[in-house]
Amino acid sequence: MGGEKEKEKPSGKTLTLIRYRLSDPNFIFKPLSDSPDSNYSKLKFLISTSVTEACNNSILLLGPRGSGKVAVLEFVLSDLLQQYPEVISVIRLNGLLHSDDNCALKCNSVQQSIMQYAKFNMH
Repeated sequence: MGGEKEKEKPSGKTLTLIRYRLSDPNFIFKPLSDSPDSNYSKLKFLISTSVTEACNNSILLLGPRGSGKVAVLEFVLSDLLQQYPEVISVIRLNGLLHSDDNCALKCNSVQQSIMQYAKFNMH
């Protein structure tokens, strides 16, 4: 019986490693971030240009369900938030929850108020 447990440990470690790598966007997208033709690089360029030039741009990410649209966006935002911590504010809206302009505007205001309150309390 002790031999069976010894054999299970490497497979359990392997399974844990695979799960970690599949769920870690840094592991998945890091090799892609070096290529200038990758979706990561293009998205990061678009958003960083909007930030540095104070432009108000909209970006629409299209793709099938589960293709990594949110994951690559989160990865890009985490990098840009480290580069420009005082400049970027992320407001998260969901088309299913915020179906009309008034609801989206209210949620936007609430999220901005919370961020300003947090920044004020940190200083």
